[in-house]
Amino acid sequence: MRIALTPACRPGGGGGHVVRCLALARALEAQGAGCAFVVEGLGADLLARLGWAGDVHRAEGDIVRHQTICDLRAEAVVVDDYRLEAAFEAGLAGCVLVIDDLADRAHACDLLLDSAYGRAPADYAALAPGASLLLGPDYALLREGFAGSSPAPVAQVDRVFVCFGLSDVESITARALRLLRPLLPTAAFDVALASDAASVAPLRTMAADDPGLRLHLDADVAPLMRAADLGVGAGGGMVWERRAAGLPQLVVTVAENQRPMAARLAADGVIARVDLAGPAFEARLAAAFVRLLDPAVRRAQLDTPVARCDGLGAARAARALLDAVAEGGRA
Repeated sequence: MRIALTPACRPGGGGGHVVRCLALARALEAQGAGCAFVVEGLGADLLARLGWAGDVHRAEGDIVRHQTICDLRAEAVVVDDYRLEAAFEAGLAGCVLVIDDLADRAHACDLLLDSAYGRAPADYAALAPGASLLLGPDYALLREGFAGSSPAPVAQVDRVFVCFGLSDVESITARALRLLRPLLPTAAFDVALASDAASVAPLRTMAADDPGLRLHLDADVAPLMRAADLGVGAGGGMVWERRAAGLPQLVVTVAENQRPMAARLAADGVIARVDLAGPAFEARLAAAFVRLLDPAVRRAQLDTPVARCDGLGAARAARALLDAVAEGGRA
């Protein structure tokens, strides 16, 4: 069985769509499917950096992209792009799975996956009529290495994991480290970021004089998260990675699409949250970090009985898609 995946990846937009589609592709291949990506050039470069050695087709522009997908004659297509909607999807052959987390536009698909916290079927009743819905953190598309039992929080924070994903909006990684590092100078800070991020140069300078500040470029973040006692980073899919790793977290929302879910999670005590665009950002970030040094506060996050995430969402989604193909997909 052949599956085509077409995630968005554009300058300034980060790589979250590619990362979660790659997690799904690996889960599909583990269950016997073959996968091919149809992406613009930036997406192809990112896939290579993330270690994907499989089939990749470069397609610039939505018309070429659509035709390239159709030419593959795949049994199923995975669409993950906020700019695309029903008109694009309706012309695709085979079973169509749409990945979304905005619930703001119409879709023509067989399955729709939205792992956002608090998402309900009513949100898509009028937007994706007839689609099978895969909703909530049980379907979070996480990379390998996050599934398994989570450690209990420790009394003292000895290791902090800092990662804002593949984007480095306003050099947020370096800004956060300059602020947070002096607040906990005895701990080790593991900082993961892309090798081409704007923060790499200033962080190298900081690390040269600080053996407790360790940079990890283009790294596998799962073991770093599991070894840490506290996580700091962006919203989006990494919230669920930290949750699956059993890591108390301070989330900095850096994009508009991250804000609604982060607000709900913070209101329910699952995360601590600070908005990069909000007033007094640096003071709020420092205060939230200091609060999380209290073991009772960190324990309360992980003990919250909502928003569980076991790291197996990609396998569940892959199974659902393959079953839908076997059953005939769209009529």
